[in-house]
Amino acid sequence: YGDHRDLHSFPTRRSSDLAAVASSADGNKLVAADQGGQIYTYVAPVVNDQCSGAIVLSTGVTYSMDTAYATSTGDPVPSCQSSFGKGVWFKYTPTGTGPVLVSTCGSTFDTVLQVYSGTCGGLTPLYCNDDYGPACSGAHQASLSFSGTAGTTYYILAGGYGGAAGTLQIVAQLLNDQCPEAIALTDSVTYSISTADADRKSVV
Repeated sequence: YGDHRDLHSFPTRRSSDLAAVASSADGNKLVAADQGGQIYTYVAPVVNDQCSGAIVLSTGVTYSMDTAYATSTGDPVPSCQSSFGKGVWFKYTPTGTGPVLVSTCGSTFDTVLQVYSGTCGGLTPLYCNDDYGPACSGAHQASLSFSGTAGTTYYILAGGYGGAAGTLQIVAQLLNDQCPEAIALTDSVTYSISTADADRKSVV
């Protein structure tokens, strides 16, 4: 059915000449065919390629995505690693005050993490990790922990060392696997947490 080519190679093609015929599981790619029967691949923008499109992380829920089509446009330079690219954005608002763990354990490439406070128009870098973080057993999957404040939204930039890309797995949660980090319980209020990243698989 003709050539398989990147639509970006044909900047003068009119969108009216194309009809979508398939989409990828992660929503990043669409396959389109023109009226002449040739097939082109259209790469749609990654929704969280910019800070303004940051995806909300739910406590303890791992988010997985393919970063192959992320760009490095507008990526700030992480404070712990200057060789960085293909960053994607997330945001996390802890429900309680205490230590927060952000990890990319299980990702298929060498990851870098940077946490910011503020807003997309005025970000302040807070915490950064490239290798050997507190959570992941692999040396090259970034993780970090920091003291979070309840109700404060933190922006998280995750990308690849040297612009590496692949399947990113990222999770954020309050960390309370040490007694000094015990989270206060409120009467009749259920508290839910993933223990996947707990050192001894017990929390307090």
